[in-house]
Amino acid sequence: MPVKQIEAIKSSNNGKPMWRVIIPIDITKGPSQRRWFRSKEKADAFTFKLNQQRAGDPSELMSLPRAAQEVMLMVYNRLGSAEAMVKAMEAYEKFKAREERTVKDISRELVSARLKSGRSMLYVEQLEVQCKSFSALFGDRNCSQITPVDVSEWLHSGAHAASTKLGMLTRIRTLFEFAISRGCASSNPAKAVDKPRVVDTPPSILTPAETKRLMEAARAADPGLVPYFALCLFAGLRPSEARRITPDEIKEGYVEVKAAKSKTRRRRLVTINATLKAWLVLGGDYQPINWRRRFGEVVKAAGFDDWPADCMRHSFVSYSLPVHGSARTAQEAGHSEQVLFQHYRELVTASQAEAFWAVLPISHKASGTT
Repeated sequence: MPVKQIEAIKSSNNGKPMWRVIIPIDITKGPSQRRWFRSKEKADAFTFKLNQQRAGDPSELMSLPRAAQEVMLMVYNRLGSAEAMVKAMEAYEKFKAREERTVKDISRELVSARLKSGRSMLYVEQLEVQCKSFSALFGDRNCSQITPVDVSEWLHSGAHAASTKLGMLTRIRTLFEFAISRGCASSNPAKAVDKPRVVDTPPSILTPAETKRLMEAARAADPGLVPYFALCLFAGLRPSEARRITPDEIKEGYVEVKAAKSKTRRRRLVTINATLKAWLVLGGDYQPINWRRRFGEVVKAAGFDDWPADCMRHSFVSYSLPVHGSARTAQEAGHSEQVLFQHYRELVTASQAEAFWAVLPISHKASGTT
């Protein structure tokens, strides 16, 4: 444990304002002594010598190069006291300790903090994925050592779409803003990296024939995943939402997407239309385990070599619009009509929409309405 620094104390002597310094017994080798000074500067200069004496032979200071002695004198004159020099040194040591935190450490702390703050599981999962990806390259380096070139190298290392890269960059910017707030970095290197330019292209959707092929592949290769695919295609649930739905949330006539399971943190109800009902009655696994592996096997069994991102949700929106209108479609998808038209829908004909909602299990006859 470090020895307490000797300090000058403002006091009075014979009614006159003075500065008192107590010389401790470890220096006097006998009873403690008092010294009085008329100015704080002289008192601080004296305490500085005492503290140096405690730390070691004061002559060691004189053995330093002349340039180092001049720097120390300049710092002392700038800060005004030995006490201020000690505090500055302690503050610097604390800063250096924080600065030495690694990217991997701060990534874990960020994910934990966001989880505790009540952010959606989808957001936390996506943030964790990007932090782990970045840490795979730079996890053992200090946050303060990461450069914009490093961030750019990571961002463009894979064959990702521009929209995906934009999301990746956003999350790494979040990582370094968090590092700055924890005193582990003084700047955000990700902010110096240009945002990928996203070209507005129509969303990819499945044709009715592809939809039927996918559902039948799920039924044949992994019947347990039938509810998952049905909820994504015919209820418009996000993959993260469909994976968390439980049987008790499948009500009479609607699916309840609770706020805790929604990306937007808002509860919503989605109508169980005739097509969705026909697939759900087949049963299957809710909250399926080993989802990622099983999903890939079904997609492969359905003959898809390239799986378009978010194509099931985009398909629901696109085929729902001609039948149910924009208000109901937006409400059930869980976003605004403006977002729906701007990002989610592809133009389809009425006959195509009719064919999509007619995708039913083989040997099943539709009942009810959509």
